[in-house]
Amino acid sequence: MKKKKKINKKLPRVMIGIPTTGTVTAMTMLSIARCMRNYAGAIEIYHARSAVLVSNRHEIIANAWDWKADYILWIDSDQGFAEDALEILLSRNVPVVGANITKKTIPPVPGAYLETDDYIGPLYTEEDDTGIQQVKHISLGFLLTHISVFNTLAKDPPVFCFKPSEDGLRVTGEDIYFCNQCLKHDIPVYVDHDVSKTTVHVGTFGFTTRHALAGRNIKDRMAQRDFNMKFDKEDVRRLDKKETENAA
Repeated sequence: MKKKKKINKKLPRVMIGIPTTGTVTAMTMLSIARCMRNYAGAIEIYHARSAVLVSNRHEIIANAWDWKADYILWIDSDQGFAEDALEILLSRNVPVVGANITKKTIPPVPGAYLETDDYIGPLYTEEDDTGIQQVKHISLGFLLTHISVFNTLAKDPPVFCFKPSEDGLRVTGEDIYFCNQCLKHDIPVYVDHDVSKTTVHVGTFGFTTRHALAGRNIKDRMAQRDFNMKFDKEDVRRLDKKETENAA
């Protein structure tokens, strides 16, 4: 008879929240299974399923409160990640931190966005980047949030929202809206570069941070309709300041 997993009650209680329209990729479920097996603390999974993504996210928060979770680990239905990714994110000891998810576009670009005095634009996870870095906004594809974040944002609802522009022609995604709300309430948002490098955005093939770097540096090649994604040193090298400004 298989022994029941022993729970370390000293570790944070983590709820995995998966908001979907109904389906989850095999890679995502395998990653979640390995994550839950690897984590020694109390961990639960909640799948909120409907056509309204924002409602799904609010439903997950409500269930996390009911379960008395310390953290919510947001996982989209098309994410692959390493089994120790949760432990790495928890070790950062910050309220909001996640992976720099590469968008499923050609050329691929990162989902994290940086806004400083020196640079405004997408934040690329370079080959030698490590640790965490504060950003303006980040994708919710693989994101760890402390429950206190929602205790604060719930006082200024909604927590998540598809916000239309003033002219009504564009819509701000719920991830950007959430990050803007965090900034409004002085809650910093971070990218974890180490976790980012082992996270895969599952599409027709797995999009990774290396695809984002390659996509940035091989635009001329792709303009000639050469879509052979080879990762040589030139493709993923760090750009100098002038090249970074042009890429943005």
